[in-house]
Amino acid sequence: MARRVYWSPSVLHCPADLWQPSYPSPSPPRPKGCHRCLLPPPQRCPATEPKLTKPSAAPTHEARSIDSPSSAAMADDDTYVLEITQSWRGKDYMGNIMPLHWAITAQTGGTDRIPTGHIYNAAGNIDTFFYEELHDTPLRNANWRGTLAVCTIPKDRLPDVERMFARVPVIRQDRNWNCQNWVHAALRELKDHEFDVKVVSWEGLKRAMNELLEAWENGDI
Repeated sequence: MARRVYWSPSVLHCPADLWQPSYPSPSPPRPKGCHRCLLPPPQRCPATEPKLTKPSAAPTHEARSIDSPSSAAMADDDTYVLEITQSWRGKDYMGNIMPLHWAITAQTGGTDRIPTGHIYNAAGNIDTFFYEELHDTPLRNANWRGTLAVCTIPKDRLPDVERMFARVPVIRQDRNWNCQNWVHAALRELKDHEFDVKVVSWEGLKRAMNELLEAWENGDI
């Protein structure tokens, strides 16, 4: 069961709650196509298998079932991979695409297809933004539009990182501020504390997340 931790200073709301949206997703249908081969390798009899005189070249990409643990987010038992997960929020009353929701996530279990873990984000809307922290909860839903790995931290530093996130300011009543700004500020906080953050600039983040959205629309992820 997910455990919610809320932090809402009086002077300090993202245009939508990523994880429990109250509206259907109106995004265009996902293109059809085979994006990952799910067939197991052919089985061969060892007695009839020809002997090779030279070692075969290592494959460029390793095949992995989508139900296996994520190699990106769970590669090391002593670390967590912090990622930015974005979600489709639909269109506003004028038909304009709303800014996608961003959250920082850390996978602690599950699989590539159904990851579980922790979520850190600014939830709510312009009037009610607050810092939200969810533990042991699903990290994807039907509105998922891509995940970007940005930092690897030792597991024993997670409490310190969570305290940093709780201190990141949350702004209300400002139409130029939303959950994406919170994520950017949280990454800068990590960088200031000497964590190795791969993408820090606002322009770099926007470009990388837009590329993920395009990849999803093309059926590449």
